[in-house]
Amino acid sequence: MWIKADEGGWEQQKERITTGLESGADCVLVNPGDVGKVRELGNIPVATFGRDNKSGAEIIVVGKRGEGDGTKTFTP
Repeated sequence: MWIKADEGGWEQQKERITTGLESGADCVLVNPGDVGKVRELGNIPVATFGRDNKSGAEIIVVGKRGEGDGTKTFTP
Protein backbone atom coordinates (compact mmCIF):
# COMPACT_ATOMS: atom_id res chain seq x y z
CA MET A 1 0.00 0.00 0.00
CA TRP A 2 1.31 3.45 -0.97
CA ILE A 3 0.36 6.69 0.75
CA LYS A 4 -0.13 9.64 -1.63
CA ALA A 5 0.73 12.77 0.36
CA ASP A 6 1.67 15.37 -2.23
CA GLU A 7 -1.17 17.88 -1.81
CA GLY A 8 -2.31 20.21 0.94
CA GLY A 9 -0.19 21.84 3.59
CA TRP A 10 2.63 20.07 5.41
CA GLU A 11 0.56 19.48 8.57
CA GLN A 12 -2.11 17.71 6.52
CA GLN A 13 0.52 15.67 4.67
CA LYS A 14 2.32 14.87 7.93
CA GLU A 15 -0.88 13.49 9.44
CA ARG A 16 -1.49 11.30 6.38
CA ILE A 17 2.12 10.04 6.38
CA THR A 18 2.10 9.32 10.13
CA THR A 19 -1.14 7.37 9.79
CA GLY A 20 0.39 5.44 6.89
CA LEU A 21 3.50 4.61 8.92
CA GLU A 22 1.35 3.35 11.79
CA SER A 23 -0.74 1.29 9.36
CA GLY A 24 2.26 -0.42 7.77
CA ALA A 25 2.36 1.41 4.43
CA ASP A 26 5.02 0.24 1.97
CA CYS A 27 5.89 3.65 0.51
CA VAL A 28 4.92 7.31 0.63
CA LEU A 29 4.59 9.54 -2.47
CA VAL A 30 5.46 13.21 -1.90
CA ASN A 31 6.77 16.26 -3.73
CA PRO A 32 10.58 16.47 -4.10
CA GLY A 33 10.94 19.17 -1.46
CA ASP A 34 9.30 17.00 1.20
CA VAL A 35 11.61 13.96 1.03
CA GLY A 36 13.74 15.16 3.96
CA LYS A 37 10.69 15.88 6.09
CA VAL A 38 9.40 12.34 5.50
CA ARG A 39 12.78 10.91 6.53
CA GLU A 40 12.42 12.71 9.87
CA LEU A 41 9.05 11.02 10.50
CA GLY A 42 10.18 7.43 10.09
CA ASN A 43 11.86 4.71 8.09
CA ILE A 44 9.81 4.20 4.93
CA PRO A 45 10.73 4.19 1.24
CA VAL A 46 9.93 7.52 -0.40
CA ALA A 47 8.69 8.12 -3.94
CA THR A 48 8.59 11.55 -5.52
CA PHE A 49 7.63 13.19 -8.76
CA GLY A 50 10.42 14.22 -11.11
CA ARG A 51 12.73 13.37 -13.96
CA ASP A 52 15.89 12.74 -11.98
CA ASN A 53 16.84 11.68 -8.49
CA LYS A 54 18.18 14.92 -7.06
CA SER A 55 15.71 14.61 -4.18
CA GLY A 56 17.25 11.40 -2.80
CA ALA A 57 14.01 9.42 -3.01
CA GLU A 58 14.13 5.68 -3.66
CA ILE A 59 11.51 5.87 -6.43
CA ILE A 60 10.92 8.53 -9.10
CA VAL A 61 7.39 8.85 -10.53
CA VAL A 62 7.07 10.57 -13.89
CA GLY A 63 3.76 12.18 -14.78
CA LYS A 64 2.15 14.12 -11.95
CA ARG A 65 -1.53 14.63 -12.75
CA GLY A 66 -1.18 12.11 -15.55
CA GLU A 67 -0.72 8.41 -16.11
CA GLY A 68 2.27 8.29 -13.73
CA ASP A 69 0.24 8.95 -10.59
CA GLY A 70 -2.96 7.28 -11.74
CA THR A 71 -4.89 10.54 -12.30
CA LYS A 72 -5.44 9.68 -15.96
CA THR A 73 -6.01 6.23 -17.40
CA PHE A 74 -3.04 4.90 -19.33
CA THR A 75 -3.98 4.36 -22.97
CA PRO A 76 -1.19 2.86 -25.11
